[in-house]
Amino acid sequence: MGRDATRQFTGGLACSYALASGGARVVVIERERVGGECAFWGCVPSKALLRSAAPNHASKDVPGSRESRAGEPKFAAAAAWRTDLVSAYADDDHATELRAANVTLVRGDARIVRSGCVAVDDREITCDAIVIATGSEDRLPPIDGLVPGRPFWTSREASAAGEVPKRLIILGGGPIGVEFAQIFAQYGSDVTIVETAEHLLPTEDVATAELLTKQLEHDGITIHTNAKATSVMWSQEIVTLALADGTSLQAERLLVVTGRKPRVAGFGIETLGVTFDDDGEITIDPTGRAADGVYAVGDVTNVGPFTHVAKYQGRIAAASILGSHAHARTDAIPRCIYTTPEVASVGLTREQAEKAGTILATARVDFDEVTRPVLQADPPPKGALELFADAKTGAIVGKLSLETLLDFI
Repeated sequence: MGRDATRQFTGGLACSYALASGGARVVVIERERVGGECAFWGCVPSKALLRSAAPNHASKDVPGSRESRAGEPKFAAAAAWRTDLVSAYADDDHATELRAANVTLVRGDARIVRSGCVAVDDREITCDAIVIATGSEDRLPPIDGLVPGRPFWTSREASAAGEVPKRLIILGGGPIGVEFAQIFAQYGSDVTIVETAEHLLPTEDVATAELLTKQLEHDGITIHTNAKATSVMWSQEIVTLALADGTSLQAERLLVVTGRKPRVAGFGIETLGVTFDDDGEITIDPTGRAADGVYAVGDVTNVGPFTHVAKYQGRIAAASILGSHAHARTDAIPRCIYTTPEVASVGLTREQAEKAGTILATARVDFDEVTRPVLQADPPPKGALELFADAKTGAIVGKLSLETLLDFI
């Protein structure tokens, strides 16, 4: 295993280990790589690439360091380090650890035959409980010309890239889109982000999005918000993206990161009596239960697409199956976007709190008013810390910050 980086395992594995340690007999069915999206195509490789470029990029704004810079970061070396950290995309160590925990690993496509029975090829496996941990997959927008088989990137291809395109269009300005924008811009790519919402990071606080937008533009990234893509055309080595306002954008590569959808099709999940929300996600109760004898954890649920949430859900579901009275709380989920500066939030955004009818009392500190951040760079890094509290009770319902990474370089 590449220096244990791929230990960022999934909700399904967390549940399996907890069940096995509690004395249950456990079978894991996996058709791709044991360890999941975060370990091999998401968190680990993308954060490795972000970290590799960050020190060189940050030095541009530090007097004394910027004058001594001798060149730009080398993507080939960063890519090699990334591949080492994901164990060259092999899951042998995870599989070995599963077996050492007395968990049976079966590789193949799972098909639910009925409640308490799952088939893999011609083998049927019976059980007392089924845990659905099938994760999520890319959701492609309905754009003319954007069809499978065309040479566009999703987050998987971008995180595994072997070279930097001269020009890159990123369709989607959410957390994944802005992270990849900084990665490739810091390695010299001419990056353009296209986002349909009125601001980047549409699920985060508007003020936070505005601060990050200024930083991305300072990094040389072009941003189109409130922009709808209407068609994609492919010509030899060039992709052309047409927008509804008549703008035409061209690049060598198109990265599509417009959201993810739960991976529920083709398993027979609908036969188990589970319910789905409007986005196709499985609804669960606080114990992780989706139906009688059926539990769901991770991105396939309607809670939150975060690895730490999936692992927490896995432990809750395992405790429930083993007979404990465990209930999950999801009112203060932390989340982080690993741009420079980082965006970190816990709980509700201002918009979510106000939509819920909460009267807010807020407190905000801009970092350019605080000595320590001012001493970090010239010009000082953009950033702020803001707290949201229920004005009636004084209880904090949300926290957000936009902070520089310079302290850790």
